Amino acid sequence: MAIGAALAISGLGAGVILGLVGGLALAGAGGAYLGLTIKNAAGVRRRRVRGGAEGLIGQIGVVRSWADAGGSISLHGAVWSAQRSLGVDDDPPTELHSGDRVVVERLTGLTLSVRPAEEWELI
Repeated sequence: MAIGAALAISGLGAGVILGLVGGLALAGAGGAYLGLTIKNAAGVRRRRVRGGAEGLIGQIGVVRSWADAGGSISLHGAVWSAQRSLGVDDDPPTELHSGDRVVVERLTGLTLSVRPAEEWELI
């Protein structure tokens, strides 16, 4: 493209030097654009997954209803089936009630494993 621009500018009677300067400017702009594109593409590869099952882990939801071992929670506008995560530091397990905040720890099929959210997670 730079060679074509140089030939077009010099063909219009502007002179060979002006054509070469225009062609080099066009080549430089194209090279800079290509460099930025490659840099941004490399940055995207290092990002964490935000969607799918991996994106739900660590998210905070709200209990809608709960009975003994399971219930339903609201997470990002969707209602999910949920069960208690098995924890070693939760003896006896804290009772969950409607409106409590929970943290998603795992996804098995369409059932979320959750635990009660701690104060520092809600900030």
